[in-house]
Formats: sequence, structure tokens, C-alpha cells
Amino acid sequence: MSRIPATAASLALAGLFLVSFGMDCRNLAGGGACRNPSGSGCIDLRNRVTGVRVLEAGRDPYHHKWSKTEAGDFCDPYNNPALPVSKTTVTPTMLLLHDPVAALPYTYGRFLWLGVQWACLLAVVAAGWRMCGAGRARWWWVLAVAAFTYTGAWRLHAERGQSYVVLAACLAWWIALTREARPNHRLGCGLLAGFLVALRPPFLFLLPFLFWRRRGQLPGLALGLAAGIGLPLLVNPSCWHDYSAAMHEWSHFYRNGIDPRPPPQAFPWATVEGLPIDALGYFADIPFADASLFYLLRSIGVAPLPSYSLLCLLLALFGAWHWLARRQDEDTILLGLGCWALLADFFLPALRNSYNDVLILAALAVAFVLRGRAARLPWLLLFAVPAGWWVYAAQPAREFIINLPTLGFVGIAVLGLAWPLLPGGNKGGGAARG
Repeated sequence: MSRIPATAASLALAGLFLVSFGMDCRNLAGGGACRNPSGSGCIDLRNRVTGVRVLEAGRDPYHHKWSKTEAGDFCDPYNNPALPVSKTTVTPTMLLLHDPVAALPYTYGRFLWLGVQWACLLAVVAAGWRMCGAGRARWWWVLAVAAFTYTGAWRLHAERGQSYVVLAACLAWWIALTREARPNHRLGCGLLAGFLVALRPPFLFLLPFLFWRRRGQLPGLALGLAAGIGLPLLVNPSCWHDYSAAMHEWSHFYRNGIDPRPPPQAFPWATVEGLPIDALGYFADIPFADASLFYLLRSIGVAPLPSYSLLCLLLALFGAWHWLARRQDEDTILLGLGCWALLADFFLPALRNSYNDVLILAALAVAFVLRGRAARLPWLLLFAVPAGWWVYAAQPAREFIINLPTLGFVGIAVLGLAWPLLPGGNKGGGAARG
């Protein structure tokens, strides 16, 4: 691309990102679509902020229930007193990543986390840009991510203060550096892989590839995993035990559809950390709907399933794919691992929301590099992304309609696993498209 068109494209894409960032700031600040004019957003971020504060106080953040004898810094009004577990469900490692946010008054910390989310999103963009190399593919890649930020999935992620984009950034850079297979990258890639597993245990699916094709990353993997698991233990020695116990309890409640209505709560102050107490329980009116396989089966009367039932199915499917892909080129396998990052969440006994959709970006970054059938995957964004725009704009009430964009991203992931394994499915391997 010549200099003048490249400059124009850069300015146009930067403008798209800036406008999208401004929309997220507006949602977060309590304007626009908020139900309460003084609403604050970040309903998920609040339990991570209070959770890391409880963790650092030497207590159990996964079962913590605020009482009037405590400071407002530990109060999450969305925490349901009718359940024995709190709303904090991320690993202790992910909790510690929120420590800089928890150190600030919530009024400012929520905007810091929005900045972290966007920094991670731009890191995903940079990883894909690096993989695409020179040529038009990198510009289409950036446009695809910019378009994704206007979907309901990204709006929900940013406004709720979610952390899946942190995982997407780590995975995208692990893929980008692993593709290059440079000896000086081995330790760093291994550290990144180990840290990913500590952030979210389902990323254990990376291990077979490392043992199979990247054994040089194994020392870094061990160090990253030890650091990711060990640092929270230095803060609170019982944190991983508390996390495991709480996840077993959450699994039981979720699989059985147990979600009691919270009793009325009274708070001794009007504001917490500079925000109205009522505002902490309100959020922007962005459509969301559960899409996990446990929820789908429960909705048709197949419940309660044992927690290991779909996990065994997931392992069987992953094992079958792994066996079929064992002789494929590495780009095909890395594409598949990116697809599994999105698909694995559907099999967990926990609510699965559209903010998880950001995980598809790591797989798409590889798809923009490949030839053969896998090169067609980005075209499926022409369904998934506009559907996401429409869901955010129209705010449909029916769950199936809300989940249409997610079905589109799932279609990309399923085809990303299947197409390259068919005869002639990935001609040209990892050659970049010009």
C-alpha cells in the first residue's frame, strides 16, 4: 500500500477506534443507555475490586459477604446474601491483576480498568499485525477488530469491566511469537503460556502442543505457572483452596438453576467511594443472554447434569481434533487452539455470556494469515459482526436473537477446526496473503 492511502487508512481506523472508545467511556460514566441517570456500570468489575481487597486482607474473597461492621471498600451491592458464595469467580491470579484498580477509589479505578481493556485489545491488534506481515491482509485485520468493537459483545465486555480481553491478548501474542519459532522467544512464550493457565485453567489445552512441538517452552511454562499460582499464595495461603471450593459450589447452583432472589439490603451511607450506593447495582442496558451448553440442556429439561459430563465430552472432542491435526502444519494447529479458546467456555458449568466472544480474535489473527479454506473464515464476520451491531442497537429481548452473533463466532471456530483437516483444506500453509 502506497504512503498516502496507508496514511488515510490509518487515520480512518484510528477514528473508528477513538469513537468506539468514547462510546465505552459514555456507558461507563453513567450516561446514554443507563437505567439509572447516576449509574456507574462495571457490575462485574466491582466484585473483582472488592475480591482482591478481601484477598489482601487475608480472608476468603469467594465466600465473603459484606456486613455493616465493614468499610464500604468491601461492599459489592450486587453480591447475593441468599447464596453462600460471592460473585467473585475469577482465579486468584486474575484477582491480583486488579490490584492497581483496587488501590484507587472506585470512581477512578473503573476508568483505569477500561484503559486496561483497551490496551489489551490494541495488543491483540498488534499481534495480528505482526503475524500478517506486509500486505493488505493486515489492514483488513485491523478493520475487522475495529468493527468488532461496535458489537454488543464488546460493549458488554467493556461496560461490565470483564477480563476476557486480557486472555485474548496473552493468547494472541503467544501464538504470534510461537509461530516465529525463534530460540530467544522460548522462555518468554513458555512464561506466557504458564501464566495463561494460572489466569484461566482451561488453557491447559495448550500443553499437548508444547510437549509435542515446542518443548523448548516447557521450562518457561513451569516458571510461568509457578509464578501465576505462587504469587497469590504469598498474599493469602488459602486462596486456591477457597477458589476451588467456591467453584464447586457455583457449579452445583448453576447446574440446578438455583438463583434465589436476594433479600432487601440496607446500607448505612449514601455513597461508596464517591459513587451513589444505588448506582453500584445498576448498569448500561446492553442485551445479554446465557449461551452455555448446561443452560441450553437445562432449558429443555435435561438437568441437572453432573459437572464432569460435558467436561468429558470436551476432552473427547479435543482429543479427536488433536489426533486428526497431529500431522498438520503448525499454523493449522495454532488456528485450532485459538478456536478452542472460544469453544471450551461453552462446556463449563457456569454462565457463558457474549463478552466471551472476544476470545475469537486470537483465532482470527491466524486466519488472516492462512490460505486454503481457512482463509474464508474472516468472511464469516460479515454475518457475526453486523448481527452484533444490530443486537446492541435494537436491544432484542429473546435470548436466541441476542445469541445470534455468538452463533456466528461459534461457526467461525467450528469451521476453523474442521476445514483445515479436510483434504486440500489448507493449501499454502502459513503463507501470508498479499
